[in-house]
Amino acid sequence: MESSSSASTSPADSLPHLAGQQQRLEALQGENATLWQVLDLMSEAFWAVDRDWTITAVNAAAERSWGRTRDELLGRHIWELFPEVVGTPNYTAIQQAMRSGVSQTFYDRSPAVRRWVAGRADPTPTGLVVHFQDATQLRERELARQQSEERYRAILESIDEGFCLIEVIFDADGRAVDYRFLETNPAFEEHTSLHNAVGRTIRELVPDLNDEWFATYGHVARTGEPIRFAQDAPAMENRWFDVYAFRLGNPDRNMVGILFTNITERKHMERLQQDFVAMASHDLSGPVTVLRARAQLMQRKKAYDDDSMTAIIEQTQRMERLIVDLRELVRLETGSLELRRTPVALEALAQAAVERMQLQAPNHDLQLVAPDSPQEVLADADRIAQVLDNLLGNAVKYSPEGGVITVTVRHAADLVQISVADQGPGIDASAIPHLFDRFYRAGLRDVAAGLGLGLYIARTLVVAHGGEIWVDSTPGVGSTFHVTLPQASGQENQA
Repeated sequence: MESSSSASTSPADSLPHLAGQQQRLEALQGENATLWQVLDLMSEAFWAVDRDWTITAVNAAAERSWGRTRDELLGRHIWELFPEVVGTPNYTAIQQAMRSGVSQTFYDRSPAVRRWVAGRADPTPTGLVVHFQDATQLRERELARQQSEERYRAILESIDEGFCLIEVIFDADGRAVDYRFLETNPAFEEHTSLHNAVGRTIRELVPDLNDEWFATYGHVARTGEPIRFAQDAPAMENRWFDVYAFRLGNPDRNMVGILFTNITERKHMERLQQDFVAMASHDLSGPVTVLRARAQLMQRKKAYDDDSMTAIIEQTQRMERLIVDLRELVRLETGSLELRRTPVALEALAQAAVERMQLQAPNHDLQLVAPDSPQEVLADADRIAQVLDNLLGNAVKYSPEGGVITVTVRHAADLVQISVADQGPGIDASAIPHLFDRFYRAGLRDVAAGLGLGLYIARTLVVAHGGEIWVDSTPGVGSTFHVTLPQASGQENQA
């Protein structure tokens, strides 16, 4: 028989091919083993699921995190193993990655490990791989920073001092020319009257601010050297500020923190006190000089001199008035002033004050205008008389000889008002807000002045009686001082 022309393949012929497949399979298994060795060395937990959410792979870190072995995890439905995770933000992110095919990150507390975790879910052709790590310490640091910021904010919002964080702006030559507000506290607006400052520059808010501010803050931003200083700002209604400035953050950001207080009133009082010392020295030294001169004159004459005695009496009276003002100031400032209130007709007090002043100023025409039916106030008669004497004394002092001074008493509602009008030079509008301040004097240079306490004492006495005092004045025409006091019946009803 003839042999077949087609060659048959014997099992032996397949051995080289099978051997090659076996080698490739072993190589793949070796690669997988190496891959899993790498995965098991990772500090991050790793797990994979198919599209049915069946766990197909986990690494050693995942076993440690979940407290379960690989055999307990593989082949199990992930959400059946960890139903407590369903509905959490982490669950939502992982579900979104599976549905959308887009990687998602997550960062939240995981009920499965009872700690904060941070991770990412990445879609694969067969399902999803997820890796995560313990983020508890990170979360604790965040909470600590958040609590610190909240405490910082609470302190800044509660303190009386103004605070702002600024970014200093330099020109091409390195000179500080402006600064931008990055943050302010509520007290900032109270001290500066600058509103909605955050995001704006000081040049926008105060175009004419003096250059000292820029130079000082520029120095702090460049050197990091904190500085404490007091500085005025004429462009901000002549305010004065006590400032502590210090650099914050990276030096390249030119950020300066500023704590400050509006000390305008303090500066005003310091200036008034300095003026007071000078005025008191001058006003007390004047009478002393006259007394010494007159006494020396009589000593040389070795005889009584009527003119000298008259001058001595006048100067001692002047010194007495100054001393009385100082004593009254001490009583008012220490709260030791006592009022002996009794029902008294203001018309009678005004009449007596006019008569006293007319004797002292015979060259002035003092007139009283009052209603026929007197109305009583509950007051310390001596103290109200002191107020009227001061107002009349000022009217005489600043009125020309022969000028008319009119005292008017009128009733209005539950108040009694008394006004003292003169024909003097009037008071400049800029002086009126300070007229009742301690040590303030707005008199003319050629008019003898006191210590600047009379109107301050008058205002304090009027306010102590529950009343008000103010002035209307027109330069070149004259001034009218007004005092209102509650009627006796109204005070008794309030009591």
